[in-house]
Amino acid sequence: MSVRFDVIIPAYENAQEVQACLEGLQQQTVSSFRVLLCIDGASLAVRRLVERIGLPGTDSLLLGHPGNAHRGRNATRNLALKHIRAPLLAMLDSDIVPAP
Repeated sequence: MSVRFDVIIPAYENAQEVQACLEGLQQQTVSSFRVLLCIDGASLAVRRLVERIGLPGTDSLLLGHPGNAHRGRNATRNLALKHIRAPLLAMLDSDIVPAP
């Protein structure tokens, strides 16, 4: 039986870091995870990145504040709380590049 993780990643105006983080997740040997990418503020570059490369994992979600408000890292992580379904949770900052 495989373990399922939800992975929460807050992002703010840092598309290059987010891309490296998502690419690191795509290389994982455990594939039963879901990414909850939480965008703080408009972050158009991050949204375009996700449109271009997509999110790794199954049923992954792109979340944001109403009106694309900038609310800070903790409030942005909290966007994912009502969407958590997995028994295990990983929280990564967007500048973390997970090794395979």
